[in-house]
Amino acid sequence: MSSNWSVTQRYIPNIQDNIPAMPLGQVNTALYFQSMERESKDGHDQTGSMDDLERAITHAQEAVQATPLDHPDRAIYLFNLGNRVRERYSRIGDKKAEEESVRLFEKGAKCSTSLPLHRVRSGRNAIRVLHRSSRWKEAAAIVETLFGLLPQICGRYLSRDDQQHVLKQVSGFAADACSLSVKMNNPRQALQRIESGRVLILGYLMDGRSDLSELTLAHPDLAREYDELHVRAFRIDTVGDRTARDNWPLEQHNIPRLIEECENRIRDKPGFSCFLRPFCP
Repeated sequence: MSSNWSVTQRYIPNIQDNIPAMPLGQVNTALYFQSMERESKDGHDQTGSMDDLERAITHAQEAVQATPLDHPDRAIYLFNLGNRVRERYSRIGDKKAEEESVRLFEKGAKCSTSLPLHRVRSGRNAIRVLHRSSRWKEAAAIVETLFGLLPQICGRYLSRDDQQHVLKQVSGFAADACSLSVKMNNPRQALQRIESGRVLILGYLMDGRSDLSELTLAHPDLAREYDELHVRAFRIDTVGDRTARDNWPLEQHNIPRLIEECENRIRDKPGFSCFLRPFCP
């Protein structure tokens, strides 16, 4: 056991004693629970203790419960909880834990007010679990949902480090989707999935957004609205202080939903039905 973990253990009871005094439902409370979840996970990693893992799961559950349904960080907390529950399955083979992890990852993928990158990350974990269980149709349904989010996570406002992370997520997801199509005996779709990932990587991360350029010429006001929404969305993801984010107006928390609504209005315009769709017939 490391000396750092020994020091940490001495402080955990004091932190835990202070948590109940905080009003449930406030995001600051979720941050405290998340901190406790990380400490307990570190303890499990150091000692292999199931008690530490169960404490990590409990704190992760409390973090989810303390986070409003429309908060942009909810997908992050669901992702963390899903990972801890999945570790329980890995340790003791609890099938209920496996099912619960899939449910949590799916919920994270469906958080409409969370950033698309966080939703894709959660959905990918659900696909992996379902893939290992040969539940192809359930995994395929999640794949379809996530493909619609991929264009939203690629943008010229990202830092180099963020672009590398996005590149990893997009290419990894395309490979996951391709593998799933092969398992379902659909080689044509498998090829389309790989091509979709390639188009996104080349088209959105390297060559610029030609779709937006065409939209600017045809509908400049709509293009400006979409561009401004994306700028605001990436500001959410780059603000490290979540307390500061919590104090932003409700409209700022709804940016992902506003982007989706704007994309739908754009696709209703003649000639733009395939706007930012990586593979469109």
